[in-house]
Amino acid sequence: MEKENQKKYSYEITLEREVLREKSAGVLADIDREIDKMCSDEAVSELKKRRYVVRDIYRNVFESEYNDMKRINQAHEKLNETVAFLKK
Repeated sequence: MEKENQKKYSYEITLEREVLREKSAGVLADIDREIDKMCSDEAVSELKKRRYVVRDIYRNVFESEYNDMKRINQAHEKLNETVAFLKK
């Protein structure tokens, strides 16, 4: 039973990593489009900071730091915050 739970948990982590990777790729594309449109240096600066965070998620999602749901959920929250910022 424990092995079955481990497999299920491992599958869920892998699935969430894939979702996170796709989501971060989309957010990166949105950030790049918005940077091209913006005139305000302050807004561009903020987006560049957020792009750094999103790019870090994108590049490292399959590393050991994303081996638990808590870290994955934190990354989703960061991406959601960036999406909300882009909608302003």
